[in-house]
Amino acid sequence: MVANHAALIANPIAGMNNVHHALWEAQRISGAALHPDSGDTIPQPFRMSGYVPFNGPICVAMVASQSTTALLFWSWVNQSQNALVNYFNRNASSEMSNETMMKSYGIAVGSALTVA
Repeated sequence: MVANHAALIANPIAGMNNVHHALWEAQRISGAALHPDSGDTIPQPFRMSGYVPFNGPICVAMVASQSTTALLFWSWVNQSQNALVNYFNRNASSEMSNETMMKSYGIAVGSALTVA
């Protein structure tokens, strides 16, 4: 809908009362769901709008952990969630090798588990 905005304004769809509102709503939804560089759909758990609903329970589980094993597990899950959020919202116009990504992930997880 956003891509065809000029045609929609010139020839609105029958029954569509407020074309401008519909276009702004489509822009808002596509801006939240599509990667700005690649145009790929970002999965819901890794969108910025999904950070609190998906990462919140992980943080609660980390705080509520009563054993070291559970704390380490939830710290790993938290770092993995953060890494995936960062991956899906990265600057896709500059390439990064898989080796660099895995090294960064390993360092992030290693330091989080060391601190925990």
